[in-house]
Amino acid sequence: SASTGANRSHTYILITDQLFRSEIDDGPWKNLVNGINNQYPFTSIAVSPAFAADSTAFVATSGDGVFRTTDQGDSWTRIVAGLDSVDIHELSVSPNFATDNRVLAASGTGGAWRSLDGGGHWQMVLSESVVISDFAQAFGARIIAGDTAGNVWRSDDGGRLWEIVYEFKGAGGVTRIALLGD
Repeated sequence: SASTGANRSHTYILITDQLFRSEIDDGPWKNLVNGINNQYPFTSIAVSPAFAADSTAFVATSGDGVFRTTDQGDSWTRIVAGLDSVDIHELSVSPNFATDNRVLAASGTGGAWRSLDGGGHWQMVLSESVVISDFAQAFGARIIAGDTAGNVWRSDDGGRLWEIVYEFKGAGGVTRIALLGD
């Protein structure tokens, strides 16, 4: 028998301009289109750590901004209020999303935004001169970000204020970050 509710496992896959979901890892795959009217390719996906309870996930595109689902992907809403760019390449959901509703987004052309209401409203936290390539959020308020110039950024207040804590000079851009602990 098929499992239901919070016990279900989901796999999401982005393929250029399409988003698919499977309740088991090898299919069948459902093309998710309800509410997603993207004209640009998908670039990132982020899922709430409390997905079993809140059914929330986010996808970003290179020209349509960010879309959110709160029903496991059956329907989507475009959420761009406050985004100065709709060319979003990176998304990150707080490990404490169930209580802090924090989501981060970064543009492929520069700038980063934070939302404290699950993507309902965005506020710029890093200027257009900074192109973030990855975020890593801790269970506390610490966030580490890397940029395409090789800088490592840190915020200790949930993404409101940022500082460069290290520069990898001549090494190229930071591609991915993993953060463990608080």
